[in-house]
Amino acid sequence: MLTFLRKIRRSLIESGSTRRYLLYAIGEIALVVIGILIALQINNWNEARKNRLVEQNLYENLLTNLQGDSLDLVRVLNRVNGGTESQKIIIENTYESLINKYSIDEIRLILHRITNVGISFFPRYNAYNQITNNGFLPLLKSEKIRNSLVELYERHYSLYKHVDDVVEQKNQFDLHPVISGDLLAQALINELKTPERFDHEKLKLHYDELGKQCRSSYYITNTSRDILGGLQEEVSDLIMNIRGELKSH
Repeated sequence: MLTFLRKIRRSLIESGSTRRYLLYAIGEIALVVIGILIALQINNWNEARKNRLVEQNLYENLLTNLQGDSLDLVRVLNRVNGGTESQKIIIENTYESLINKYSIDEIRLILHRITNVGISFFPRYNAYNQITNNGFLPLLKSEKIRNSLVELYERHYSLYKHVDDVVEQKNQFDLHPVISGDLLAQALINELKTPERFDHEKLKLHYDELGKQCRSSYYITNTSRDILGGLQEEVSDLIMNIRGELKSH
């Protein structure tokens, strides 16, 4: 091709036709420009294809993490729900009314569930950190998903951790010593199955303190439960939206 063009150029120069030579020169420049534009377009197509593959991989990693978070949230939320419900039972009942309303096995279960308010949820940050640490967030074309990810990981997970730290502290230093220490929870909850072995006196002796600690932590444990419920909804929405993006790939 280049040899052919050189021959034409030489022929035009030798013919002495300036007009024809200028037209040829313009045409040659146009061909070069068109070639460059085609090369740039091909490069852009290749780059877009690579970015699309990276985007798909990021969505798949996010989906794996969020599905794991969703399962954990269901498990943790169920246990925290049981814990707050059991706290409420202690708050609303005197020792005498508790004994009259519930069997010994039910009381064991109530005491056991109270400690579940200290169960924590630990989000998976691997996929999100991969995105943010490598500057990949702009590769996610869905603005809705980008905004939801930042809101979930930077704000709501952080808020939950702050509240969970308070719950954990109250559980460890206030509730747990009463349940496992003063009430000898291992005896009341796990092993002793016969009514005559149930230590009513020990429960009665420390019941007021148990009620006090339940009332003290009830507000923050309910806040934790509400946040967990909100996280569960956010994670479910993100999973649905990411699956929709993956289907469109």
